[in-house]
Amino acid sequence: MPPVARRFRFLLLLALLILCTLRGALTHPLLRAITTVTNHDMHHSRLTGNYGLYFTWWDRWMGTGHPAYPEEFKAVTIR
Repeated sequence: MPPVARRFRFLLLLALLILCTLRGALTHPLLRAITTVTNHDMHHSRLTGNYGLYFTWWDRWMGTGHPAYPEEFKAVTIR
């Protein structure tokens, strides 16, 4: 991959990660599909859901997402 493409990919991922940490990220249609640290932590604490690596739509399609994820995400971002 050319260096310019690598830099662009890095900056794009960094921007998406920053946007995902903002309050209301789950309400934006595009950002709602990106997995967050909260999603990852819920997977490791319960091991019964949240299997999507980068995107949450896999979990929604397969029914493996935790139903409490949106509430947990809101609680974490309010702190």
